Amino acid sequence: MENLERQLEEIEVLEAIYPDELTVDARILESARQHRDDENGFPKTLLSFTMRLARLASLEPGGKLKHTHPSITIEFPQEYPETSPPLVFKTSGLDTNLMAILQICLEDHSGEESTMQLVTSINEKIQTRNESTVVDYETGIQKREQEEQSQSTLSGLYSQKEVDPDSKPVIGRRIINSPYILKPAKIKDIKKCADELKLGGYAKVGKPGIIVIEGPEEGCKQYCPMLENRGWKHQKVKGEQTKEGPAGGTVDELRGIRNGKSAGGFEFEILDGDTTVADLGKLCREAGLADLFFGSLNIHDSSAEGKEKNTNNNTNKEGSRKNPLRVNLEAQGCRFAKLSTTRIFKVSSIVLVTPHFINNIRTLQEWEGLLNIRFMLHNIANNWKGYDKTELEENLKHITTFELGGNIDQIWHLNAQSIGYDMTNSPNDIFLDKLSKGCYVWPGNIDHFCAEKIPVGQCQCRRNTLFFDVMHMCMSNLGPRTMATWACILKCLYSFDGCTNEMECKKCTSMCNHDFSPLLILPTTIDDAYDQAIHL
Repeated sequence: MENLERQLEEIEVLEAIYPDELTVDARILESARQHRDDENGFPKTLLSFTMRLARLASLEPGGKLKHTHPSITIEFPQEYPETSPPLVFKTSGLDTNLMAILQICLEDHSGEESTMQLVTSINEKIQTRNESTVVDYETGIQKREQEEQSQSTLSGLYSQKEVDPDSKPVIGRRIINSPYILKPAKIKDIKKCADELKLGGYAKVGKPGIIVIEGPEEGCKQYCPMLENRGWKHQKVKGEQTKEGPAGGTVDELRGIRNGKSAGGFEFEILDGDTTVADLGKLCREAGLADLFFGSLNIHDSSAEGKEKNTNNNTNKEGSRKNPLRVNLEAQGCRFAKLSTTRIFKVSSIVLVTPHFINNIRTLQEWEGLLNIRFMLHNIANNWKGYDKTELEENLKHITTFELGGNIDQIWHLNAQSIGYDMTNSPNDIFLDKLSKGCYVWPGNIDHFCAEKIPVGQCQCRRNTLFFDVMHMCMSNLGPRTMATWACILKCLYSFDGCTNEMECKKCTSMCNHDFSPLLILPTTIDDAYDQAIHL
């Protein structure tokens, strides 16, 4: 009966330390005490108790601080503590991380009394969690106060009724590249932030997304930071423009985008999902922003008649120089393709393979760089006009894309979701979770090739059957999709019954990317080849 004696002593210690938090059935406890000296065996009902743990703080979706009291119910087997651990058969309010503390503590104190260490460890973890949660809560309050202050400042600057006769209004414009505008929550915030800052403009959803804003310069400056404060990162300003109006005037009088029914004649509009880059360019041209739009995205627009001076991130500035390689790729990419392929290889069609994520991407900046490369390739393919004669009298008919990058993104996103990563929020930097650097020259990404979610920095994991060496695809599983996509694209371009004109070929090759490689069923009614190719 030594185990029963030790169990009773352990409960007495817990009662002394946690008199208000411990709950024990008095009848069961009294029965156990009566059997303490009984050599015939344990009482029929095993000893058990419920411990109310330290108060746990958490943030609700609206940013409100919430407190709960998690609890655990523990039962002592007859063999505890000598040869068996206590049984935690009920918990309330504990998440996965706190449950892991339970398991670790039970393993570390096997063969001895462990409930005191268990309760202490969880309470310490809760305290650490609370400190971090309170910091996040206070940071959220500060951000909301800053937004309210900024909104108040903008309202004062913007109000047409309180115009200072001596002040000059300044209108700002931005062309913003956002690699992904897909989630409804992000689309909602993109418009909400623009509305709060009194900005008009457009948002082209999809991948990549493009945002055009116009309004008070102070509002333009705060737009991207406001999105980041709401959790949406990776917006990059590709072009910007400012213009000062006459003294006593208003920002509304300077607006070029007149797409609303409000008093100022503007609104921020989320464009339909089938809107193309060309469609957005047309809207900007009508507003007098063609030079800014096409110049920022490195797209030539011969019909543009911009009247204002543009200042974008790709133009030369004092103390900086353009990257000549980037200029060659972006501004002269199509000309380079024509000369090299027709002169050397006598090629009539080019298929640009979009790069996919690999394990040597270590930072969000490197990931953004890869997405920008994809964006450049899409621009080249989408704006290439085939069926013209080059100076060599050779005909480069088609430039299209094979969407390897987007398809691989979909595969590892689904794998990450299947092993337990939360893919509902953005920005998503889970691909930075890697195995130990001490075990690999280029450590693999957990969400990429592991079949289980493990702690960051661990050496090994149970691997999936998608990527066999943390980088390359398992061709036995993913190869057929890739080969089928290639075969379909080649049939579009070279078969005797293939496409006969530029738009038909773009649609044909885009549907190849759409039909064979994706793992999900995707919509089939897509009119524009560019948006077909970027289907995720």
